Order: sequence, then structure tokens, then C-alpha cells
Amino acid sequence: HKHERNGLAVAAPCTPDTDSEAPASSMRGLVAALVLAGAVASPYRPSFDHQTQTYTVSHKPVSVDGSINLELFFSPDHSIDTITNLIQQAPDGSRIDIGTPSMDSWVGCTYGDSGCQGCNVTGMRGETFPVFPAILNAAHQRSVSFRIISNNYNTPTCEGQIAPFDWLALQSNIEVRYFASVTFLHEKYVQVVPPAGTPGVNGSASGRKGAVSSVNWSRTSFTKNREAGVVLVGKGGGEEELLDALTAVFEDDWSRTTPYTVNNTYSPSEMSVITSPAALPVTIPSPPSIPGEFVTPVPTVFSTSASSTSGVFVSPDYSMDTLLADLNTTQSSLEIHIYQVTDDTLCDKIEELFNNGVNVTLLASSAIYSFYDKNGARYCYKRLYDAGMSIRLTPSFFTYSHQKYWIIDGKKLGLSTGNWSPTDFNWPMPGQSGTYPAFPDPDWQDANRDLQFFTTDAGVIQRFRQVLNNDYEQGTDYTTSW
Repeated sequence: HKHERNGLAVAAPCTPDTDSEAPASSMRGLVAALVLAGAVASPYRPSFDHQTQTYTVSHKPVSVDGSINLELFFSPDHSIDTITNLIQQAPDGSRIDIGTPSMDSWVGCTYGDSGCQGCNVTGMRGETFPVFPAILNAAHQRSVSFRIISNNYNTPTCEGQIAPFDWLALQSNIEVRYFASVTFLHEKYVQVVPPAGTPGVNGSASGRKGAVSSVNWSRTSFTKNREAGVVLVGKGGGEEELLDALTAVFEDDWSRTTPYTVNNTYSPSEMSVITSPAALPVTIPSPPSIPGEFVTPVPTVFSTSASSTSGVFVSPDYSMDTLLADLNTTQSSLEIHIYQVTDDTLCDKIEELFNNGVNVTLLASSAIYSFYDKNGARYCYKRLYDAGMSIRLTPSFFTYSHQKYWIIDGKKLGLSTGNWSPTDFNWPMPGQSGTYPAFPDPDWQDANRDLQFFTTDAGVIQRFRQVLNNDYEQGTDYTTSW
């Protein structure tokens, strides 16, 4: 099990109540150290890397001028209701596309210590992660079809057991497939596509809804972390072009996927339970009560200003180029609210801006799951601290502050599913001209699929800055003893 990563990692069944995106980059750091010591050959291929064909970048940044329709949401307050309701409110006959690094069980069905995962059929049917029964109810009660892409961690289901993706894959109108475009699927993405003829879907208004966020499908991400995301709401504005761009990325990845295999067989009586169309209870937990936390409001749909510009861009396609081009426009201030900064190029850029007189605010997670990721962050933060920059660590009442967004000159917000880390923002290898060859090509590199959103709308920026400022006040100063 592995999600938040800067690189090399191996997967193992999840352990309860850890950040779903945190494990496994620790193994990457260990292997990187061994490579430097000459103990293992380089490059090392992560066990979850199933890319077999060269990936050529093709998804250029897309921006639109004028109003777009969207919602804003944050963990731990309103991410679980936002994502669950996207599925529960999908019109009859819709298609829902999902990209997620993994899907964690809230009742222990993705945990194990013997190299496999799962629980019995009765236990899996009682899954309390609300997205799971919401998917099944939509599929059985409203004829909603699903396409789900996730990573292959080579973790089998234990004999006689069943895991969440097994259960979903056994439904007639749910397809589960494995990511294989580049090394790792790191996006957190849901798009609802209503059928033609749905009330309210006419002319240029598609009725689609597309969520892009930092939220992994784990209890920790939904209910214990600080996370951030947006939902584009297709009402005929500029968001339609952005939804088209996100759809194109998903279609590209879907065309490269490999089949998900259910490695157990089930008796007729078990299959009757697994495929039962009976409605399942969906219980959305109330937001937690955390003393001192700034509680974000219930998301509502609103329109950005007619004078604003918004857009999306994609990792690995042009992601580093686009981010650096934006950062190079910075004149007066840069505010960063992020899980971790471990990429040397981006750490260099922060230091350069600070040395050039830019007022830099860096609010980074006080807790990082991986020891090796934390060491990478320590290296960057100490450099910045030694340059004279103040760094703030997020409040400890969150398990992790896993949001990933930044504000340039108070005028432009960027939000990502990925961190400022080498696998999330990178370039093709020198001389590769926009290609990412598969292992064991000598120019292979460890790269994530991530999604980014940006906007210049003042109202959106104000809400994200409000969260940053309140978390900043509740945080603590970084010191080199961290």
C-alpha cells in the first residue's frame, strides 16, 4: 500500500488509521540510498510501475477567460459529503469516471499482515466507507456505470476473502482497471457525466461535475487531515472546456490501462450477496469537532468573475514548465500551503524569489509519514531557513496537512493533486523531447499522473487564503530541530 511518494516504494497491505497517501516512499528513499552506495543496480523499478509503452506528452495546459461554475471543499469538514454526494446525486444512467491511487476499507478489508488483503463477504458488504455503498447503489438503483482507474500494488486478496475493488469489479456495470500510462496514478479525480436528455442538460450546459483534490480515499484523508479541492460544475460556462480537458486525460489513461483481475472465485450463494441489487445504507459522518480548527463552510456552487481566468494542467505533461513559468511572474508575494516541498528545483525557486525580495509564506505539514520524505523536506526547509526565511508548520490537531495549493501575488491560485516533489512535477529526461519511456530504458524515470487547477478569481483566492491564514495562526514556527 503506497500513495504519497517522492519515488521508489513498494506496496504492502495498509495498516489501520494511517494516511492513505503516505506509506512507501520510505522504501524509495532506502533504495535510493543503496543505489548511491552501490548496493543495488540503478535504476530501480517500483513494484507498482506497470508502464510498458513510451508515454509521449500531449495534454497541454488549458485556460479559459471569463466565468466558470465551481464549488470549493476542504477536509476534514466537507470532503466526504462532497465526494459521496457527487455519486449519490448522479442522474439515472450517468457515467462516472474515477481516478484514485487506492481505495481503503473503513472496516479492515484492505488491511493485512501476511502479504494479502480482504475480509469475508459479510464483512465487505458491511463496508462503512460511504463512497463504497454509494457506488453500488448508483450502479444497481439508477443504472449508473463506472470506470475506475487505480494502481496495481501486486497485493492479492487472501484466499476465501474479498477486497473492495474485487467487489466492485464483479458488478456488471462497474469496470475497474489498472493504471499504466506512467509510473504511478496520483490524481484524485471524479467526473459525473449525465446522459443526454437529463433535465437541466441542454444546449451548452452539460450537467457534468468534476472533482479535483488532494483527498485520498482513506478515512484519514476525509476525516482527520486538512485537504483541499474543487468541483467544476457544468452549467454552460468556461468550466465545460476544462471538464473536456480532464476527460481527455482520463480517456488517454483508460486506453492504456490493464485489466483488474479478481484472484478468487466465489460460491453461488456468495455471488448472490456480492451482486445483490438491494440498497445499502450510506452513512456520511458528521464533520469532526476539533478545538481550534477553522471550520470551512458547506460547499455551494458559485460563479467566478467575468474578468477571471481559470484552467487546468497535467503532470507529467508540461507540469514543471507551467509551474515555473507561473512562479517566474511573481512580483511581491508567494503563499504556499502544502504537505511537503522536496524537489530541488522548486526549493531553489523559492529561495531565489525570497532573495529577490518576494514576501514568501511557506506553511508546510508538521507531520510527514515517510522518514525519507521528511528528510527531503528537512533539507529544503533548512536551506530556506539558513537563507533567512521564516517557515511555519501546520497545526498538530490534523493528522497530516495534506492540501497542496499556492497563491501568487494574491492574484492567482494554483491547486494540485501532487506535492512539490520530483515525481509530481518533472521534465522528460534530457534529449527525450517529451517522452517517458518504460523501464528498463536508461531514460526511464519515476513519474506521477497528477492534475492541477488554477484561477485568478478573487473570491476563490479569498477562501483558500482564509484557510491558510487560520491554519497559519494555529501552527508553530519551524526550527532546525524539526
